[in-house]
Amino acid sequence: PLVTVSLGLPCIFLLGGTTRAERPTPLLLRAGSILVLAGKARHAYHGVPTVLVPPKLQLRGRSPRKAPASGPDTFAWLYRPWETHGSELAEGAAAWLLMRTRVSFSIRSVTG
Repeated sequence: PLVTVSLGLPCIFLLGGTTRAERPTPLLLRAGSILVLAGKARHAYHGVPTVLVPPKLQLRGRSPRKAPASGPDTFAWLYRPWETHGSELAEGAAAWLLMRTRVSFSIRSVTG
């Protein structure tokens, strides 16, 4: 079997069939969701095309704006949060990070 534990932001998980031609079934995975794929589902096409990012964390436009020449990167708070939120991260790093990202742990059985 394949066991996946989701933490952080919710996402849409697509579970397909044994070929890409089969229409996938979308599943909403939230923080704390555990998904077990066994049997035929273990070999199905699957993936996460979309992480559901809250509006306040969404980037606007097609690309990041150019940062001012004398200031830090415009989106450093998102891509390198430890640089702009040092003390906040120290006090609740895991909670702060999981409110802004998605982490998935997968455990697979391998036979050979």
